[in-house]
Amino acid sequence: MFAGGLHRGYGQRFFPRHDAPAGGGQDRYGAITDARSREGRYYLGSMVAYFPADAPRYTVLTTIETRAQAGKAYYGGPLAGPVVKRMVDYIFNRGRDWYGRVDDGGPRRYPDRMKGGDIAQVRRVADRLSPRASFESRTGWGRVAVDSLSNVVITSLPGDRGVMPDVRGMGLKDALFVLESRGLKVRFSGRGAVTQQSITAGARIAPGTAVVITLK
Repeated sequence: MFAGGLHRGYGQRFFPRHDAPAGGGQDRYGAITDARSREGRYYLGSMVAYFPADAPRYTVLTTIETRAQAGKAYYGGPLAGPVVKRMVDYIFNRGRDWYGRVDDGGPRRYPDRMKGGDIAQVRRVADRLSPRASFESRTGWGRVAVDSLSNVVITSLPGDRGVMPDVRGMGLKDALFVLESRGLKVRFSGRGAVTQQSITAGARIAPGTAVVITLK
């Protein structure tokens, strides 16, 4: 009797037919009088939903109580529907076995770029996402490039604190750490990875020098 009920009437507002958690349901409403006051009048709106329709696994029943307002109509869908929708979406999205399957048989894909930063962390990511990672040092800070074969090449930054490092390709957090650890005063704009720096890499720097980095 309830099959497809979520997709009709007031339920359609919250569960259109193209929604993934297809199921059934019904909404009800009723008026009650507040036992604490003869003048107080309340409405109870309820909605019950089950899903998925072909092999139900869950039932969600929600009842909302609200004070009546003059000239306003109350129905189960508008009152309880938003709560039912959130609960159904939450439960549905937790069910990993309901997700569309990803075909593992296709060609493996590799990232075409990767952010620089802490070399140890970059290596851990590269070991999982790229066919090969080459590096000059296992620790420290470095820039990252991805070659035409999807191999990750990590170039260590100079250890000389009096030399401007090349932080292009780094995220903001790592770039700030590297630059401020050298005593530079950093201003930045944008988001993403560093694409420009106002001081050329390799230039001599002194503590207190201002540098501007742009992220994109």
